[in-house]
Amino acid sequence: MKAAIALNGMFLCKDTELLCIMNRILDDLAIDVVLCMDDAHALKSISERVLDCAIIEWSGQAHKMMQELRMSELNNECFTIALVNTSDEMNAAFNAGAAIAMQKPGTSEHALRCMRAAYGSMIRQRRSAFRALVKVPVEVKSGSLSFSATIVDLSHSGLCLHTDSELSVRDCLRVDFLLPNTDSTIHTIGRVVWVKHNRAGVKFSSMPPEDFSTLKHQLDSVQKQMGVCSVIAPAEPQPPIADLLDGLARL
Repeated sequence: MKAAIALNGMFLCKDTELLCIMNRILDDLAIDVVLCMDDAHALKSISERVLDCAIIEWSGQAHKMMQELRMSELNNECFTIALVNTSDEMNAAFNAGAAIAMQKPGTSEHALRCMRAAYGSMIRQRRSAFRALVKVPVEVKSGSLSFSATIVDLSHSGLCLHTDSELSVRDCLRVDFLLPNTDSTIHTIGRVVWVKHNRAGVKFSSMPPEDFSTLKHQLDSVQKQMGVCSVIAPAEPQPPIADLLDGLARL
């Protein structure tokens, strides 16, 4: 197994000067963002892509964006940063649920300091910062249908599938797979949270507690062996809370 750490985000900004400053910083921090210059594009990103963070330039529609994030099945836990001009905007952003309200940067140095501080909090909140790159062939079940796929990365909270079958966001899947380098089979129910080309991200919603313990132990062992670490450790992963039997009954 190999390791990969990444953060995905959305950046809504209509100020080209601010956009130029923030773009360089987001690249330096390796935060892969969808750049949105209008509200419609931002709303589309919220509904179609799982986001670790959303950076929103505060404007007339910013409050609506915050509401959409909080009501989103995919992104209600997304870490939100509001870029504001005034103390009134800062208060409005916090009242709307922003994790951080940051004064609009006049210089790249100011923006970098603020974003580095925010980055640490994003890593803490990230449901699963460590991902093991694998190659595990599986048969996936969706309702009465089944199809072949390959698991290409695996974390405490989900996995990435490569498949030629057509999938959509919110599809519910049953994926049972042999954990690499073990004799253990992991039984899961998951929901598709993003689709791109022939790949789909699946977030676990159901898993037997003993399977979660086995998965966590193996991933922690791989991470330790590879010496993968962070200045700021990710939060302790929690097992999927949905009941496995309820999930199996629906499939």
